[in-house]
Amino acid sequence: MIAILAWVALSALSFQIIAALLMQRGLRKVGNAQLEQETGAEPFLSVLIAVKNEESHVRGLLTALGEQEYPNAEFILVDDHSSDRSFEIIDAFVAGKERFKVLQTGEEQRHKLDGKKAALQTAIEAARHPLLVFTDGDCLPNDIHWLRRFARSFATGSEVVVGSGFHRVGDGMISSLYASETIRTALMYHAGIGLGSAYMCVGRSMGYTRQAFERSEGFLAHADLLTGSDDLLLQSFEEGTVIRSCPAALTLSDAPSTWKAWSHQKKRHLGAAPRYPVNISSLLMLYDLSLLLMPLILLWSFWMGVPTMAWVVPLIIVRTVLSASNFQRIINLAGRPEAVIQLWRWEYPASWMNALISIYAIWTKDKAWKRNP
Repeated sequence: MIAILAWVALSALSFQIIAALLMQRGLRKVGNAQLEQETGAEPFLSVLIAVKNEESHVRGLLTALGEQEYPNAEFILVDDHSSDRSFEIIDAFVAGKERFKVLQTGEEQRHKLDGKKAALQTAIEAARHPLLVFTDGDCLPNDIHWLRRFARSFATGSEVVVGSGFHRVGDGMISSLYASETIRTALMYHAGIGLGSAYMCVGRSMGYTRQAFERSEGFLAHADLLTGSDDLLLQSFEEGTVIRSCPAALTLSDAPSTWKAWSHQKKRHLGAAPRYPVNISSLLMLYDLSLLLMPLILLWSFWMGVPTMAWVVPLIIVRTVLSASNFQRIINLAGRPEAVIQLWRWEYPASWMNALISIYAIWTKDKAWKRNP
């Protein structure tokens, strides 16, 4: 039994260290590629946002979009029949502003697609320009150059641009844990792109060309799901599509501060997981499981005594240092937002909290984006 436990511990530690080294390599490639995207070109962009009951956030987003130092952009917000004052707030803001437009989800799109996807499809069809940039109604660009970073990436040949979506830490431990988990997720999908495996992105900050969208099946390939308008779409782009990572194209939103709010977010994320390719979902599952084992392996080594601690503790230290380095690297690539700089230290408790909430979320119902009647 002890031999089996030792084998499990060594396998988990080895897997984590190898994964951390690969992520380090992927992030290094992403950093080099991001430097290569510097250009003076300023193509026209269509910025598209689907909104659902965001009256407490959308005014701030509209103001931040108006402050972007990028003149060649139109902004289309589609309200998916909010039950609050979101539409009225947007409508009042855009009055007299030529670059802004507000719509409501089209009936034709609602017959084909559900929830957010119908709103996004409405926005895409209304867009005047072939380069499309997306964010969410509860997000804020990290700085005034957010759009310029997308433009530069498109101008250097990108067909899909994956930005970053971090969360600001609020009051309480739960928000810190959630924000830490978000950064870990971001460093993994950015590193994946650097290694040539674009498996995930977030709709809080992404862009793609209309041509790339139309070459794929768009949202129709997963029209039966309420989620997947970002990661499943990314996976559906044709082989050969130029996909690049741009961590500095960063948006920030408020981290959930309660168990229920985290569960609500997790429920939507888990909805797309069954459609991931088997090789990707298997690797992600192994990574998460081995990460969960790290504290247990450390406790087990203490119980076993000095001979076991002699090899377990150094390996855990190596793994932790590599992970902290990767956290810092993705934060640096994203422009070092002050709100998240120290979040690497929450990685182990965040992984456990995320696992528990994932189990809990399976038994809850998502109420943000409902199926259309």
